[in-house]
Amino acid sequence: GLANKAGVVLVRVLPTGSLCVMGDRDRLLQVLTNLVGNAVKFSPRGGRVLLSLSRRDDRAVFSVSDEGPGISAEFRSHVFTPFSQADASDRRSAGGTGLGLSIAKAIVDAHDGRIWFENGDGSGTTFCFDLEITTAFAKGGAPS
Repeated sequence: GLANKAGVVLVRVLPTGSLCVMGDRDRLLQVLTNLVGNAVKFSPRGGRVLLSLSRRDDRAVFSVSDEGPGISAEFRSHVFTPFSQADASDRRSAGGTGLGLSIAKAIVDAHDGRIWFENGDGSGTTFCFDLEITTAFAKGGAPS
């Protein structure tokens, strides 16, 4: 809904086969929802947000890439700090409290994962997080 309203297209790229991770489904969906919401918010109308999942060694890597302006050099060290916003002025076009990324980091940290971003000044940002792949449910089916 948010992407449609913003005129942004969501594209997903999934690996062949499946990857299973152990964790709190609701909290991990909260992380993805936050990352996708931010990507949509900072993407231009007509832009794309790419959601992807890949395997890197024993880790599942979730990535959300936007076509927005990127993160300014002076803000990069504060991205995961509570109440931090790239533009905290009253003129900013994107709303929010500045808590989403710090909450996402706390959730990923609690799952023994890692969260980071890759930035291209003026050419978008990719937020990624990884979690350990588990085989505990591979044969019997993963819990939902």
